[in-house]
Formats: sequence, structure tokens, C-alpha cells
Amino acid sequence: MGFFLKKRLATVAATAVLLLAVGCGGESQKPSSYRKEILQERLQKDLDLRSRDSRILSAEAKNRFEGLRYFPVDTTYRFELPLQRLPEPETMRVAQRTGAPAEQVKVGTVAVPLGEASHELAVFRPPRGSDTTLWIPFADATTGRQTYGAGRYLDVPLREDGTVLVDFNRAYNPLCDYNPQKYNCALAPPQNRLPLPVKAGEKKSRLHDGYQGRRARS
Repeated sequence: MGFFLKKRLATVAATAVLLLAVGCGGESQKPSSYRKEILQERLQKDLDLRSRDSRILSAEAKNRFEGLRYFPVDTTYRFELPLQRLPEPETMRVAQRTGAPAEQVKVGTVAVPLGEASHELAVFRPPRGSDTTLWIPFADATTGRQTYGAGRYLDVPLREDGTVLVDFNRAYNPLCDYNPQKYNCALAPPQNRLPLPVKAGEKKSRLHDGYQGRRARS
């Protein structure tokens, strides 16, 4: 589901802006390579949304767009976990923000250690996708408050050893947060509604009043 904003190499100008932004933060130490990578991805996403060629934001939203909002980078929200595959992929009907449910293919689960417990989350791929496009729609205790009311998504790359990278610092909002008149989006299924806050990744964009109707509840 994250293919709409595929990662690309940052330009020299983008790198300069990032380094300036980090330098203005008053930090006495240089950020880790991981933190720099996350910050660069966030900056690049802002640049992509602002791009003249981008059709994601409306013209009005693009004119007042000042950048997306995020929780601070926190490495405790990054996990490498085994994918527990189902014997056969299961096609499910997943509720959407508006309209009828849409089909998604559940391929397995991952057990994510958050707080004092392990939480089993369902892992999906699109009906016409493959194991290269695995993703997790989820909601948590920040949903509808600090984060978008329809939940957030995670792309979980599958590795050769059968593990997936579950990195909540890379949690992102569905397109319907940026342009609800143009896009629809899948909600987190009941299994993927976490009872605790996940203070990592993207916050509400504040590009509009947002979706308040069928907030995914924990």
C-alpha cells in the first residue's frame, strides 16, 4: 500500500536542507545513521507531496502544505520478526473508510513485543500483489487523537530468512488523510487494533478536519 510514495534517492539540495534542520535542533551529537535515514525519508516524502507533478494533494492543500508531522525517531519501535505464514493465504473483506469492504489477502501474522505483552498482528498483501508488497494496517491508542482516525499503515519487507522488518518509525497515513475527496482507504481489522499507544511514525497531517466517522477503536 505504500507504493504511492516509493522511496527514491534524495537530491543534493534535499540533503542540505536535512542537515540544516538537524543542526538547528541544538543536538550536541550527530544523529545515528538510522535516524538520519528516517529523517531523510520524511523530508523526501514532503518534497514528493509538494512536487509540481504530484496529484495527491489538492491545489489548495498543496498551497498551504508545511510538511507532515511525526513522533520522534525511537529505535525501540523497530523489530525484525519471523512471519508466521498461514497454510494458505486467506482472502478477507476489510472495512474501508467509506463504502463497501474491499478484499485483502492475509498471508500470516507477526508477534510484536510492545509494552509488557506480545501482540499478534495480521500481515496482508493486495489481491493482485505478491510477497514483495506485504503490509500491516493498524490502529492504537493514539488513533483519532494524535494520529489519523482511520489508522495507519506499515510496509513490512520480507527477507530471505522469512523475517519481516516491522518499523513503526516508518508508519504512514493512508492517502485519504491527505485528500479524502479523492481517495478511500482500508481500516485496521479488529485483530490489528492495539490497546496501547504507538508513539512512533506519522501523526495526523492537519491538512483538513479529517475523518471522524468510523474511527478504528481499540
